[in-house]
Amino acid sequence: MKKLTRGSLAAPQDTTFDITAIAANQANVQVRFRYTDGGQAGRYWYLDDIVLYSNPDVGVSKLILPNYLGCAQSYGATETVTVQITNYSFEPITNIPVTCEITGGTTATLTGTYTGPLIPGGATANFTFPLL
Repeated sequence: MKKLTRGSLAAPQDTTFDITAIAANQANVQVRFRYTDGGQAGRYWYLDDIVLYSNPDVGVSKLILPNYLGCAQSYGATETVTVQITNYSFEPITNIPVTCEITGGTTATLTGTYTGPLIPGGATANFTFPLL
């Protein structure tokens, strides 16, 4: 259990808590916020933009290429596939394994590893799969 007071009404303060040592390898983790006002009649209780994440927290967020086709069109066997990767955590990350399952008229599994520059927390990067 961690008790901590940060900032004030006049000077709020952003705070990040790393609970890795407490939560590591636990199947169920709960976070509780408890407020005591020290006799101040319920003043100064402010929480905003709370985010819980497991680092790394990265995912494919968008298909960049190929563009969507009309009903009478079809993709070729050598289409370039590019996806957008989003880093949902706060820590910069690289060396991300990426997989794309293609189904329909053609079935294929594309795999690769994003090894480009670090993706800052909350940012995105594009990854193009190598051609089959």
